[in-house]
Amino acid sequence: MKSWINRILILSGFILCMFPFFSSIFQNINQSKVISTYFKEIEDFDPNEIAKQIQKARAYNESFYNGYRMDYESILNFTSNGMMGQIEIPKIQLSLPIYHGVNEDVLSIGAGHLPSSSFPVGGTSTRSILTGHTGLASAKLFTRLDELEKGDLFYIYVGKEVLAYKVKDIQVIEPEQLDQLEIIEGFDIVSLVTCTPYGINTHRLVINGYRTDYQKKQKENIKKKWISNRETIFVLIPAVLLLFYIRYGKHYENI
Repeated sequence: MKSWINRILILSGFILCMFPFFSSIFQNINQSKVISTYFKEIEDFDPNEIAKQIQKARAYNESFYNGYRMDYESILNFTSNGMMGQIEIPKIQLSLPIYHGVNEDVLSIGAGHLPSSSFPVGGTSTRSILTGHTGLASAKLFTRLDELEKGDLFYIYVGKEVLAYKVKDIQVIEPEQLDQLEIIEGFDIVSLVTCTPYGINTHRLVINGYRTDYQKKQKENIKKKWISNRETIFVLIPAVLLLFYIRYGKHYENI
């Protein structure tokens, strides 16, 4: 009886340790479905209406730059579910829907657009701020953002447009310093923000990408990192412990 209890406890511990890994896979599948649905609906949109929405977003950015704001929620809301586009970071194999706002409902399923920043539609003198969670048990989201380095590329998809950004600088700031991420005149910037250090979350990691030319072949040639060192450790340790128990467990139970 005791040996069966030990086995159940060991197996339960293994499943518990592996939960974040399998949960993130499930979440990735859901995110892929949401993104796929978005682009299917975009295909059915009147091209003129898409162009109008992009123009409204740019007008919003211009009004924001000049100190006043237009209506926020209705802009780039192609599917009426709050999703305005997609962010893709090939190096860390990240693909997330971008939603209006940064409330908890949004940040638990994708990247949130900070309303007090420019819409991510490009243009000089703009700075879009996209935020995401790190370290959730149920999803990776921006957990691997700390693996990015200067020169890495990420991509923003809005409507039928693709915008490329190259990481130029990386900052670690206090949460209250987010207000200092201001528009830099003449530049097109997208800042990706998440909590840091991992598991402590006292500061904010800011990845600043500057607009660059989109080159499809360059994107296809980006070297992808399937799993992070941190994830490797989290997966290997419980797997090794389980194998150790399978191999030597009976011996120790009989002692």
